[in-house]
Amino acid sequence: MALLLAFAGQLFPAQSQQLPRQATDQFRQAIEHLRAQHYAAAEPLLSQLVRQFPEHVDLQEALAIVLAAQGKSQAALPHFEKVVQLKPDWARARQNLGAHYLQLGNLAAAEREFQQALSLEPDNANAHFNLGSLYLSQQQFGDALPHLQRAYQRQPDRAENAYKLALCYFFLRRHEEAGKLLAALEPQAREQAEVLLLLGLNHAALGHEADAKSAFDRALRQLPSSPEIYETLGQMFFGLGLHAEAVPVFERAFENNPDSYPVAYALALAYQGAGQWEKARSAAQRALEKWETADLHHLLAGVNEELGSYVEAVQHFRRAAEIDSSERNIYDLGYEYLVHWTWDEAAAVFESGLRLYPQSERLWLGLAASSYSQGDFDQALQTLLRAAEAAPDSVMPYNFMIAAFPRASGHTEAVQQRLRQFQQRHPDNPWANYYYGFSLAQNPGRSPNEEELAEAVRLFRRAIALQPDLSEAHYQLGLLLFEQRQWREAVPALEAAVRVKPDFVEAHYRLALAYRRTGSSAEAQATLARYRVLKEKRDAELDRRTAQTTKFIYKPKP
Repeated sequence: MALLLAFAGQLFPAQSQQLPRQATDQFRQAIEHLRAQHYAAAEPLLSQLVRQFPEHVDLQEALAIVLAAQGKSQAALPHFEKVVQLKPDWARARQNLGAHYLQLGNLAAAEREFQQALSLEPDNANAHFNLGSLYLSQQQFGDALPHLQRAYQRQPDRAENAYKLALCYFFLRRHEEAGKLLAALEPQAREQAEVLLLLGLNHAALGHEADAKSAFDRALRQLPSSPEIYETLGQMFFGLGLHAEAVPVFERAFENNPDSYPVAYALALAYQGAGQWEKARSAAQRALEKWETADLHHLLAGVNEELGSYVEAVQHFRRAAEIDSSERNIYDLGYEYLVHWTWDEAAAVFESGLRLYPQSERLWLGLAASSYSQGDFDQALQTLLRAAEAAPDSVMPYNFMIAAFPRASGHTEAVQQRLRQFQQRHPDNPWANYYYGFSLAQNPGRSPNEEELAEAVRLFRRAIALQPDLSEAHYQLGLLLFEQRQWREAVPALEAAVRVKPDFVEAHYRLALAYRRTGSSAEAQATLARYRVLKEKRDAELDRRTAQTTKFIYKPKP
């Protein structure tokens, strides 16, 4: 079963133009060859006729189909275009040209022709099928759905229509509807490999493990040799997180298609997602010997990181960014330096990325993290203000600002103003209320006045009302009340903080002090003991991570 139709029209006369008797006989003979799929025999007959009668629509269409059926796509294209030129209002000509553009990878032209076909013939099932398939291949599932539904409604007995519609339902997570369509297929169509794979995936999504395994086992016995379906299969398996289930599928596919890059890459991805790290590294290295791509280097980098081969990991991240300077590749290289505490190199990578992608929020955040980790909190805040400009409604820059804010000596007023603006734009966002309240209560530049303290209390209470499990807001409210000597009022806020987040070290310490201030000695002693256990555990984990962190000693290429 083909995943994409190349042509959907039946061959029949499109015009009344008469040919000479000899030419008519030759055309009839060519059509007989075409219907018998003897394309090589039909081609010279049709080529001769087209040279003699270049304005004849049926001749042009027949030659286009014969050439395309033999894989001569570029040679077929001008003949499909000629048919449209001769009969621009013929829906079949438009949809067949669109199908050919789709086969050639010219998606914009294909979409245009399918839409033209449907404007001429709104119920053209083949045009609906092809346009739906185009949107499906671009993961525009919502756009694909109505066209695939129309194609199925017009031709419900056609297996391709049912399969593609079921595939679209699957991606839209409408698994019950997908299952009904697949179950209604004729037995012969239902036992084809790609249908069985979709059936297995759909059963897995519904939690029908035994049915899923049965479908996968039957599919593995008859996987097609053609590699074209595996990119779509990879999306289905990996999108559901079924990497372990994908391994035998792609192992069999690789046996049949050792020279297919999509299959080789998908196999390495399956191993990686299944946690089979050595197999993933071996598969990616083997593929890299044939195809040096940024994606393979990126995959190998992640696998080497998991295996503890940190120098090899950064080398592959760097090579991926050299081959393809995408935002993702640059960020991941910079992040690799960050997690190994190689701050200057990380900053250099993020700065180079921002020259290419000045609106990338995470590149700005990475650069800020480089400054923060080196203790340059003022520079970190300045960078975070730029990040907030790039993504003014994202929470992440403000979350990071709060970490740097109490330790900075400059930019505090600018940060406070930015946080106020964020809260005003999002008054029902609990984090927006918490961030602005924090900036009022913990301003390192000056002591807050009574009005600011009252506003901070209000904002913390508002954040808690919006999100009762926001432990940070409970803690800051309790801390603020404690510092105002309202110890009894501080206790329930701090109790809520440790209840929501049992390993909150600082909250345990402050709660112990609040208990002591209110005369609850036993509770204070127990909470202080709990604080010491948690702090010791946290310090030990930090020491362990410090000991295990590899710091790179060489610099990236300029």
